[in-house]
Amino acid sequence: MRPMKTALFCLAFTVVGCATAHNRASDLFARGEYEASAEAYEALLGEQPERKEFRLRRDTARSHALLKQAQAVHDLRTSGRIAEALGAADLLLSRSDAWAPHGEDEVRAAVEREAAWVDQHLRAEVARHLEAREPLGAQALVQRHESLLGRSLLAATRGALTASIQRSGQEGCTRLAPAAAEAPYWSHLVQRYCAHFGAEAPPAPDLPDVYGSLAFSGGVTGVDKAPHSTVLASALTGAFEASPWYAPGAKAAVADLSGSFSAEVKTRTVRRDVPWVENVPYTTFEQVLEPHQVPYTATEYRSEQVPYTAMESYTVQVPYTASESYTYSCGYGTSHRTCTGHRSVTRHRSETRTRTVTKYRSEMRPHMVTKYRTEHRSVSRAVTRYRQAPRVFSYEADQLSADYRTAMTVRLTGALHLETGVEDALSAQGDWHDAQHAPSRVAPERPGFPPSEDWFAARAETLARRLEAELARAWRESFCAPASATLEAASRCLYGHPEAPGLDATFAPVLGGDAPAFIRVVRQTPAP
Repeated sequence: MRPMKTALFCLAFTVVGCATAHNRASDLFARGEYEASAEAYEALLGEQPERKEFRLRRDTARSHALLKQAQAVHDLRTSGRIAEALGAADLLLSRSDAWAPHGEDEVRAAVEREAAWVDQHLRAEVARHLEAREPLGAQALVQRHESLLGRSLLAATRGALTASIQRSGQEGCTRLAPAAAEAPYWSHLVQRYCAHFGAEAPPAPDLPDVYGSLAFSGGVTGVDKAPHSTVLASALTGAFEASPWYAPGAKAAVADLSGSFSAEVKTRTVRRDVPWVENVPYTTFEQVLEPHQVPYTATEYRSEQVPYTAMESYTVQVPYTASESYTYSCGYGTSHRTCTGHRSVTRHRSETRTRTVTKYRSEMRPHMVTKYRTEHRSVSRAVTRYRQAPRVFSYEADQLSADYRTAMTVRLTGALHLETGVEDALSAQGDWHDAQHAPSRVAPERPGFPPSEDWFAARAETLARRLEAELARAWRESFCAPASATLEAASRCLYGHPEAPGLDATFAPVLGGDAPAFIRVVRQTPAP
């Protein structure tokens, strides 16, 4: 019976909860909060998917939400708040894609009307940029609205805009290429611009001021043999090729190396004594109080049932004989009458009598019992204890003493004149052994300093990074100061210094409003 009651209670609780959620969804719809109402009905469908009325009401709430959002887009665009209207349109079209309101003509027409406005507006904005020969500006516009153009109703719009921007960019490449033929640095930047739009520009002329390799002269004492010499040359070459001064096939720049490097590692065998403490066990005796149980006799009283004799009264039924009268019919015919007769009957009367009976009463009587109490006695027992004994763990190790020193300078001579260097030293000691002893915490050990090859490679890399920084500084000082006034001068500055500020005005006469975007594209697009 109890399981049935529990099931009925749960069912009643579910019905009440469902009714409450249903009321909330209906209230939200009545207040015009259609999206929240649709979400509430969707939750109800998750619990009771068989309820068709919930599905119908959810779809109705969604339709009202789309109509309300479409009206909001219309109001915003007609009041001139275009940016807000585009954001609202993105929300409208994303809901439309997610909810797919098939078969509702009014809703579909409202959504398609606002999608058509977005299509018209973005096509007009892109066309304005393209008429001004600003395909990069148009591309930036499309990228800003990438989410909106990703909606299904604007898929064709996105494809058409992308294609028109691509064509305009390729036309711009064709337009800029002839003007770049006599300007090497501008020509290289135009090549990157063309590559951004998938167009092929004419080959750019060779760049002046650049070098195709480093020709090393001089040397650093102590690194005249591999691997040190290879490591140093590779690091400096990599730094140079990462700079704007490098162009394959150009003449070599002379790099004069000077300085020294020394690495001395001494080894001697040493004996190491490590103190440690061992806990040594020993046996001793100690007196302890041991508990034990001692018996004793005690008297305890128990309740017992004791018999005794008593007189009690009782009642019995005693028979006796009595005479009673009765009537009967007698006579015949006209002489019929009622006659009275007498008869003997047995009757009973109650009499009280006494008798002797045995009864019982409770009495407390003493009994002798054996009990136990806890007593303590002194006993001697053996125990194991520990004492700390000093010990020494001895082992042999190779003591390595390292002394590394370097002072290196690289100097670029000729038209590219700069110099940088690095100076460093390391003195360190360390043990090398394979001894192992856990109690004294001795484990295999290696020296904490790096091998000379690794230490030198790190210093060579430091020199390379300094050379790279000096090359960048030399380009900025040579070609970016004072402010570049001509198109070729600005192109040369931007070629080697992508973060150079203040170049928009120089590129604007040729690129118009695309000048800032052109600079960003040149920075991000590798040279073809």
